[in-house]
Formats: sequence, structure tokens, C-alpha cells
Amino acid sequence: MKRIILLISLVTLGLVSCKKDVEQQAGPKPISTEQLKVPVDFKWTTTRNITLTVSGNANGLIEIISSKGVIYWKSYIRANQENEIRFNVPSYETAIKLRHQGQTVELELQSDKLNYSF
Repeated sequence: MKRIILLISLVTLGLVSCKKDVEQQAGPKPISTEQLKVPVDFKWTTTRNITLTVSGNANGLIEIISSKGVIYWKSYIRANQENEIRFNVPSYETAIKLRHQGQTVELELQSDKLNYSF
């Protein structure tokens, strides 16, 4: 009796679990990028160019760090001088951290030109 119930259960499970996959058709695939229909305001860039003007009261290394701790740039800056650093960040990045002489600060990326003085 147990074998019959087990056999019926397996056959039923086998019949119910078999389904045909339905493919969704999204239309014809474009052959080249000229055929793509892209909104006018779409931005193709994946990075942002940032210009940072930084100064400090001591010579030393400055590190530009992502919010996840990835170092984007290292540069040596001179004391009491404006130092201009140009670097790229991913376009999704909203803030960076600056580390100089043991001090770490966070800057919001509200524009492509930033200024900071340690």
C-alpha cells in the first residue's frame, strides 16, 4: 500500500512539475548602436572628472578614498600652497574621503570642482 501511494505521488509530482518555458519576446534586437532608441537626456559616461584644490599646513601625502575604502588617488602636497589634483570617480559615487596627516574628512560630490583646506 505504501508503495502504491509513493508511486502515485511521484507520478503526480513528475507531471505537475513539468512546464514549458514561455519566452518573452522583446522585439527585434538592434544590429548596431545607431539602431538603439535612447532618451535624449541619457548619459553614456560611467565616470566623473573631479578637480580638487587642496591645501594643508604641512607637507605630506594626501589620499582620496571612496566611501567603501578604495583608494582612488595618492598625491604629495606642499604646505601652505594650493595643490590641484584631477581624478576620476565612478558616476554613482556621491562622496569621497580625504586623508592627510592622520586626519580624515568626507566631502560630498555636489560639483566637479572641490576645495578643501586641512
